[in-house]
Amino acid sequence: MGEAIEKYKKAHQLNRSSPFSLLGWGLAMASDDKNEESLKRFEEAAEVDPEEPLTYFTWGNILKGMGRHTEAIAKYQKAIEKPVRLCSFLDKHG
Repeated sequence: MGEAIEKYKKAHQLNRSSPFSLLGWGLAMASDDKNEESLKRFEEAAEVDPEEPLTYFTWGNILKGMGRHTEAIAKYQKAIEKPVRLCSFLDKHG
């Protein structure tokens, strides 16, 4: 999984205005059992685009997997409060 982490890290360096490379980076880190570090990527993604619901949903999934259910629920709640942007990635990169 280290290769995926490096690729997402490089993708983020190339485009710091998109949260999606940070989301991938965070998921890759979580898959590599680097959960605390992965949470930092989701926090960064929320700073880059605070209106992207996928950030909060994914963040919640990682927290849930860590057994941090109260925090996960808060992230899920935040995700459903955001406007639906089914094609937000395509809107920005299509």
